[in-house]
Amino acid sequence: MNTRNMIMLTGYFPNQEKMGKAVMYKEGEGSKKSFYRGKISVRRAFKSQDEDKYTYDFIPFKAFGASADYIHKYVDQEGGDQIQILGELHIGENYEDKDGNTVYGTPEVIVDQVSIISSGNGGNRSGNDDGESKKSTASKASSSTTKRSNPLARLRGLKS
Repeated sequence: MNTRNMIMLTGYFPNQEKMGKAVMYKEGEGSKKSFYRGKISVRRAFKSQDEDKYTYDFIPFKAFGASADYIHKYVDQEGGDQIQILGELHIGENYEDKDGNTVYGTPEVIVDQVSIISSGNGGNRSGNDDGESKKSTASKASSSTTKRSNPLARLRGLKS
């Protein structure tokens, strides 16, 4: 990952049905990687002066390969899971529309890593064939398929 262009977002995974065409998953075939396009709902750090609640921004992201499969398989598509994504910020190319107006590229996050922080339904996930919950399976999968590692946890484990 490019350390000069790194973005980390923590937010809620919105209900994907309500997002409409903004969400898409395509499973990889042969040499093609899986692809997931979606949005993450991120709370702003401040409340607006005229309201008592926070404003949320819906930030678009794209995930490829194992990260895309992980999101599709383990993150609740009904919404509510709190997730964290780590990746690079990309701005689309500017272009001219048919009327000659300049259309500016939109920002999106290209995901390198994803993890589930908390479940939107209180931690209750339906079990899989092994009798384990999806949450525990997701934790195992995130460490291997999404390159997630915590060097501090390893250091703490070495100290007695």
